[in-house]
Amino acid sequence: MLPELSPAFGNTKVHHCSWIGGLDLNRDEDSQENPVVMVAVQGRIMLVQIGDEARLIKSIKFPGCLIAARRGTIACAADTHSYSLLEVEYQQKIPLFPISSSSEVFQSGQVEEIQQTPTPLKRSPSSSYPNSPPADLQGHGRSSSLNTFVGMLQPHAQTPHHERSSSGTPDPFTSTETPRRSSSEERQEEPPNQPDPDNSGSDQQSSSPDSVKPLPPLPKQPVSKQLQPHVVSPTPSEFLLVTGTEETEPGVGMFVDIDGEVVRGTINFHRYPKSVVIDAGEDDQALQPSEDAKEEFILAIIESNDNGEKRTQLEIQRWDDDPAELERQKRWMDIPSSGSTQSLPVGFQHTMSPSRLELDDVGKLLRMSRFKNKALPPHIPTPDPRTHASIEQLQKEKELFESQELTDSESSKKGESGTVRDWETQRNEDEAKFAYRLGKLQSSLILWSGSQIWRLIKNPLVVQLEDVLQKAQQTDASGHTLLQRGSVIDLMFSIQDAEPKNESEFIGLGYIKQKSSLMLFGDLLSMHPDHRGDAVIQNTEHAILAGNLDPRLVLLFIPLLRSEVLQGPQGIWIHAGLASVTEQYLEQVSSTSNPSVGPAAVHSPVLNMVKRFLFSWQQKRGYGSITDETYVLDSTDAALLRLLLEQDAHLDPEQRASSRIRTELNRLVDGWKGNFDRAVVLLEQYDRLYILSRLYQSQKMSRNVLRTWRRIIDGEKDAGGELSAASSETQMRKYLVKIKDVQLVEEYGSWLAGRNPSLGIQVFADNTSRVQLEPTDVVTLLKERAPNAVQHYLEFLVFTKHVSIIAHVLCVRSN
Repeated sequence: MLPELSPAFGNTKVHHCSWIGGLDLNRDEDSQENPVVMVAVQGRIMLVQIGDEARLIKSIKFPGCLIAARRGTIACAADTHSYSLLEVEYQQKIPLFPISSSSEVFQSGQVEEIQQTPTPLKRSPSSSYPNSPPADLQGHGRSSSLNTFVGMLQPHAQTPHHERSSSGTPDPFTSTETPRRSSSEERQEEPPNQPDPDNSGSDQQSSSPDSVKPLPPLPKQPVSKQLQPHVVSPTPSEFLLVTGTEETEPGVGMFVDIDGEVVRGTINFHRYPKSVVIDAGEDDQALQPSEDAKEEFILAIIESNDNGEKRTQLEIQRWDDDPAELERQKRWMDIPSSGSTQSLPVGFQHTMSPSRLELDDVGKLLRMSRFKNKALPPHIPTPDPRTHASIEQLQKEKELFESQELTDSESSKKGESGTVRDWETQRNEDEAKFAYRLGKLQSSLILWSGSQIWRLIKNPLVVQLEDVLQKAQQTDASGHTLLQRGSVIDLMFSIQDAEPKNESEFIGLGYIKQKSSLMLFGDLLSMHPDHRGDAVIQNTEHAILAGNLDPRLVLLFIPLLRSEVLQGPQGIWIHAGLASVTEQYLEQVSSTSNPSVGPAAVHSPVLNMVKRFLFSWQQKRGYGSITDETYVLDSTDAALLRLLLEQDAHLDPEQRASSRIRTELNRLVDGWKGNFDRAVVLLEQYDRLYILSRLYQSQKMSRNVLRTWRRIIDGEKDAGGELSAASSETQMRKYLVKIKDVQLVEEYGSWLAGRNPSLGIQVFADNTSRVQLEPTDVVTLLKERAPNAVQHYLEFLVFTKHVSIIAHVLCVRSN
């Protein structure tokens, strides 16, 4: 793959060449036409078509050309003094403005004819030329790259007289049939009356000494180095030109269109640049963003002296942004030096085709990995037994994972021909492959300094933001991490409404939001309680809500709620960059005395903040974007229930009357969608029988509801005290009237009648009851299970419901 350095076109040579380039930037990359380059020699610019051979297309009189950029037939070129627009097809020129603002003022914007026969100025966007010989499409592939000739850019400071010398440049392209001017024709274009040095000297000597007064000596002008011109073209209809005063002074970038009119605002450079290039962002990512989302930058090489030390930097800024925002978004980057004290040539340029690169940093941050920590409960919960489909799904997953957990050694012992790989190893490989694909980039921009060369690429957004987070962390002498909370909060505000341009940015923004919020939460728990003001807690709450942080990670920091964290058969998988910072802050919080999250401080502002955070997550059940939704939200509901039970348990009767905790608890249980078995265990653990009965009611488990009320009536402890025994009997009577289960009505109606005959018989005598029994059947039932209620029932029928005496007698006889 080494380049071939033998001559491409035999003995064809170009003498006095100062610059070569000027490929048509409007040319389609897939075009089959041979490219045309501009070659600047001593007194003119040659347009040369590169194919099987180099063919001269046109020759334009333009002495001292140092650089040019071309769009179709319009080129913007510069000599040692000024910039000009060239119409290369009809050979017309529009002078623009000087390179140095300290140069003498000259008239610009006037069309000048370069050729002898005037032709009306007609600008065509086409890059073809009517006088061009037919191109050979069977070229052997030696088309020259633009940056192959970058090293030939050697600006010569020549006087105008020398630039317009009559000595013609030999035409190396003798194989073409294009007519060329003779030396005599070129000499005829020079001014006809050149002053003769000898004659002018004799005239001065013949003058009278008295008639000529000696002139005062001219003041010495400071000799300043000529500024190097820079021409780039950011759009098909615009050129960007750089002007200034001196190399040590700021530079100004000005935009002109193809008519020579100044457009847009100006761009400022910290120092007059050594080189300038446009990075249009067309090959930054393997996954291309939309046209509207492209970010286009202008890069400049700047040399400056800081305290006597010479520094070479890249100045990076947007050129297509609001001028008021450009200065604020400007960035600088030091160019690595080889350590030599000598001034090395530094420059950059685009190559003809981009190179594909892989940035490992993206994959290391965004790769999903299994989170393992001693604070994580090891158990794997079983699903709600009420759902038969869930049981079947769990059984299938269990069988699958058990079959995959066979090690290579176990497989070999069984004599299997192939080994079953560990599922976790396989998933790690799959996650790494996916994550590292997000870090694939491509770039066509190269930078060189002396003998060193680099590819210039824009850091992916996630790497830039990760760097901000890393700089926001400092470590004290004891190894404690101190967080600059303001920097992290500002970062979250800046990306709150950011629109991702591709898959990498979409995943990266989510990761940064989660990591920022976790850092703020871990820092809040690590700081001294006296520093936890309302503003700090409020900012942290906003952060963890906006960060969409997995609530299980938050629960791991709270010892009271840690046991409620659930994980599936494959554990909890989070971004590798998030896993490392979680472990870091878990260790830091555990080593710090933190009374604000313990059982003794269940009403602390921190735990109230966590409660609000859990309530917000509880509303997300059913969102398809939540990974491991069942385990995440079951953990959320269980932790929320436990926190509310703990808070309610620490209230005295007076506080309960004014607290919202009882209302929050009832609302949570009435709409329960979490793990049912875990809720029953927690309510039993806290002796909350009435709340347990509400849970059963929400699940339409009538038998359990009645059984729970029976426990309260029988005197079993109900720590909440919501229902007394008498109230429970009344509640049971109302409930039995509403249900349609005949067996339950008979069982618990007779039990209630035996305990409280006057109340229990109303279950059977109520006309609104959904279960209507014949009086004879009721009498038989009560005689068997509640004999003391039979007389009450008969009297109720006669005196209250006015049942006929015949029925009464029949009932008495049957009795």
